[in-house]
Amino acid sequence: MRIGILEDNALICDLLRTTLEMAGHDVSVYTQPTTFLDAAVPRGVSIKQVPFDGFIIDLILSEQPSGLRVIHTLRLAHAELPILVISADSQKHIDAALEDVPDIKALRKPFRITELLAALQA
Repeated sequence: MRIGILEDNALICDLLRTTLEMAGHDVSVYTQPTTFLDAAVPRGVSIKQVPFDGFIIDLILSEQPSGLRVIHTLRLAHAELPILVISADSQKHIDAALEDVPDIKALRKPFRITELLAALQA
């Protein structure tokens, strides 16, 4: 699976990249939302040319646009591609943020690597 990751914590980026590559995935990690969106929603490219099969998005980012805004943009451009949200926020806030975005799974940090891999399998 080709996975695009948006996470602004360098240590978590390294952990996700290493873990997912060891599991056989092709991983591209981005720390800035604008750079991520340029890669995930390239202008003038058809859906068949999208470089990812799914996404992992941190809900709380230090730069704009917010993780939620990125998720909405991805849903508009790639409604059929899976999105997994990761966040250190409370489960209540995660659920509230994703209330209007159907079919998105979320993992609350810290999570186990087995939980991450299981969520990607599903």
